Amino acid sequence: MVQFIVWNVVVILSKTLLFYTEMLLSTPITSIAMFLIGWIQPYQTLELILVIIIVPVIMNGLAFWMQDNFLKKKEVVAPIPSSFKQITT
Repeated sequence: MVQFIVWNVVVILSKTLLFYTEMLLSTPITSIAMFLIGWIQPYQTLELILVIIIVPVIMNGLAFWMQDNFLKKKEVVAPIPSSFKQITT
């Protein structure tokens, strides 16, 4: 349950950050988008497939992979030296 809550917090924070970043940088983002996909505008079907299917699948896959790696990250704990271990009899 904790992993689910952490994952939802990460998703909400990332979506909020993305929203405000897009709002602040909308003009440069539009210029970059036109540069990257401007050549495909005459081919409307290809543009729709690229923008609606291919790019979201890739971006969601990357987001899932990064979040999954973050949540699965194990804490590295240094081993206790044998001189500090208690001897029990």
